[in-house]
Amino acid sequence: MKDQFIGRWKLLSCVAQSGDEKAEPIGANPFGMLFYMPDYMSVFLAKSQRTNFSVMDMHNVPADEIVSNFPDFEAYCGTYNIDEETKIVAHNIECAKVPNWIGMDFRRYYQFHDNRLTLTTVDDLSLDNKDWSFVLEWEKVESL
Repeated sequence: MKDQFIGRWKLLSCVAQSGDEKAEPIGANPFGMLFYMPDYMSVFLAKSQRTNFSVMDMHNVPADEIVSNFPDFEAYCGTYNIDEETKIVAHNIECAKVPNWIGMDFRRYYQFHDNRLTLTTVDDLSLDNKDWSFVLEWEKVESL
């Protein structure tokens, strides 16, 4: 099963749902890459249109610019485990944009179809004081 995961995946869509409400939290045309190696994974997601900072010196970016850009980019990496019986892949977070995530497991239901991988959150994520489930559609662009 692990062989199906290994490779570089390009994000096609990210849709969130909370009750009857649906949203595209990183926009209609998000950018993202997901890498599965034999024992490690990494992922980053971003809105395709992001606002540039007013300065190039990362230690002197105005705080309001950092705050406004923070939700537009996500990244984490770590090991992963696959449970073929439940069809769940667990990403064991070792490093992340959000420090609170380190040490957590992000569990995703997985489904392969053709050259695509659908990952659906097992556990809801909280955004704007609501619980959301997420469905991310990926397309394999390179086998490793």
